[in-house]
Amino acid sequence: MSWYEVIDGSSTLGQGDIIPGCELMQPVPVQLESPDYEDVSGVKVEFVTADVVIMTQSCDLENDNVENVVLCPIQTIAKFALAEPRLRGDLRRESLKYGPDMDWDPDGELAPRDE
Repeated sequence: MSWYEVIDGSSTLGQGDIIPGCELMQPVPVQLESPDYEDVSGVKVEFVTADVVIMTQSCDLENDNVENVVLCPIQTIAKFALAEPRLRGDLRRESLKYGPDMDWDPDGELAPRDE
C-alpha cells in the first residue's frame, strides 16, 4: 500500500496534491521603449510547464477564501542528485529522503544531526 493515491478529475484538489505537467504563467520583467518616457518597465508573460505541489490550505480552497493558489515546484531526488554531486550515493539520498540521520544545508554539507 502506498502513502499516496492517484485521484481522478472529479476529485477536488487540496493542500499537498501533486500536479505533474502543470501549465503556469511566469512573469518576466522587460524594459520597454516608449516615446513618452525614457525608461518604462513592464511584464511579459511566458508559459512554462512544471511539476508542482499545492501549498494553499485545503479549507481555503474548498471555501473559496483565496484568489490565488500557492504552488511549489518539485522534482525527484534522483533528478536533484544529478545537479548536486553530494547526493549521488544511494545512502546519502535515502538519508535525505527519510531525514532521521541527516540535515541538508544547500550551502554546506550533509552532516549528522545533533541530538
